[in-house]
Amino acid sequence: MGVLTTDQELVKDPRTAPLVKAFAEQPAQIFRHQFAVSMAKLVNVGVITAEDRIGEIRRVCSKSNSRPY
Repeated sequence: MGVLTTDQELVKDPRTAPLVKAFAEQPAQIFRHQFAVSMAKLVNVGVITAEDRIGEIRRVCSKSNSRPY
């Protein structure tokens, strides 16, 4: 089984590595619970679509679009 690039980056980044290590040292059920809590929060974030006309879906994440979709 491979490792997701994003997960690998979390381990390599000194800002997030301690959190990854802390989760790795805990029983698996603690991670699963926290993962479920996080997923529930993401469900409530809401997704911006082109039809919403609120906000924008960026073509390049670091730059605002010059014109809306």
